[in-house]
Amino acid sequence: MKIRTFHFLLVVFIGFFSLKSNAQDPNWSVNPSNYQFSATYTTFLNVFGDNLNNTNDKVAAFVNGEIRGVGNLVYVASADKYVAYLTVYANTTGESINFKIYNSLSDTVYNAVQTDTFKVDVNVGSVFQSF
Repeated sequence: MKIRTFHFLLVVFIGFFSLKSNAQDPNWSVNPSNYQFSATYTTFLNVFGDNLNNTNDKVAAFVNGEIRGVGNLVYVASADKYVAYLTVYANTTGESINFKIYNSLSDTVYNAVQTDTFKVDVNVGSVFQSF
């Protein structure tokens, strides 16, 4: 009986962690051909003081709940950090941009604290001074 209980708990434990490690990311996508203008952002992702560092982590830009850009983390060896290169699209300037962060390890989407205002052809941030 003790062996069966141990095996059951072991299977549940392994199953729980395998589900967490294979989390499903949000289905964020944008069609750039729907927009006339773009702006680029170089960002790092920080959730509650922890910098994210998984290439499955991502950031998305939204205007009035409509997705306007998506970027995954990539490792930049020269800076020894992970950043996301994000292109944000719009048809007008001055729109308020909100950001969401996807943490792939916890399979959780967070609303970012920072917001920005869309400006045509602007480049925000760099590898060493990330947004």
